[in-house]
Amino acid sequence: MIASLKKIINFLLPQVCVKCQKQIGSNLCENCKKTLPLIDYGCRICGQKLTTAELLCGACLNHSPPFTQTIAPYVYAEPLDQFIINLKFHGRLLYAKILGELLSEHLAKYYKTHAQPAAIVPMPLHKKRLKERGFNQALEIAWPIVKQLKIPILRYHCERVKNTVAQTSLNAKERQHNVKQAFRVNRELPSHIAVIDDVITTGSTMQEFCKTLKKSGVATIDVWCCARSSS
Repeated sequence: MIASLKKIINFLLPQVCVKCQKQIGSNLCENCKKTLPLIDYGCRICGQKLTTAELLCGACLNHSPPFTQTIAPYVYAEPLDQFIINLKFHGRLLYAKILGELLSEHLAKYYKTHAQPAAIVPMPLHKKRLKERGFNQALEIAWPIVKQLKIPILRYHCERVKNTVAQTSLNAKERQHNVKQAFRVNRELPSHIAVIDDVITTGSTMQEFCKTLKKSGVATIDVWCCARSSS
């Protein structure tokens, strides 16, 4: 009954690729997927794009972050940046589904040969920001991954207790100060978790959150994000 209803809906309202606008029965066609800005070589720990197949970037060699590894398939560039902007600032939740499905494809391949985390923790939003936006984009992106990998998501174990200003307007030093002591863990977490977010730029917010998780007793943190800034 449900399958038949979906077929009828797809027939009456055929899905259109968000990039090329062709009616192809899905939200992003295979041809457009091939044009997305993949990170060919990325630092194993922070995910920063590298020019060669080195394991670590210079920053991680000098000072290792509080997380174990980062899986970030794409560069934060056209059209991924527009997907994320449409999601976060225009409330178009369709892009959360697209981004989540893209990320889940890469995660499914990786975790065929690696130990999966026991749970997923979305990057928390402050309650004021959550009220303004109406949703947490990290949580929305996570749902297709939950479905694909069968890993539970812990929505209420952590919170952002400091209503930070937007990081985009700050330099690196200001960003670190802006997010200092911004998070709190409210419930016990598994020893191996994944933290998911939409995009990582300087990584200051992710580092501060993962420091808080480490202090709470988490041993292994895999960072998942759809896109990574190239600078």
